[in-house]
Amino acid sequence: MFKYAQIESNGRCFTVSYLSGEADSESMLLLNSEDDVRVGDVWDGETWIRPEPVPSEPENVSLAERIALLESALDELLLGGM
Repeated sequence: MFKYAQIESNGRCFTVSYLSGEADSESMLLLNSEDDVRVGDVWDGETWIRPEPVPSEPENVSLAERIALLESALDELLLGGM
C-alpha cells in the first residue's frame, strides 16, 4: 500500500490517498509512515507546514450584524440578487 498526498500548484495538499500501486505524477507526493500530512498542509519543497487555522467567525461582530449578514446571504441565494 502506498500513501500519497496530492498537492495543488501552490503546494497545498487537497487529498491524502492510499493506493495499491505507485503513482507517477508531479502532484502526487509519496509519504512515509512517519508523515502526518493532512488536507490543508503545505509542501514547501522540503518539509510539510501545517498552517494556523483560520478563525471561523469574524471578531467583534455583533449579533445584529451577524443576523443582517445571514439575511443578506439568504436573500442573495433565494432571489438571485434581485
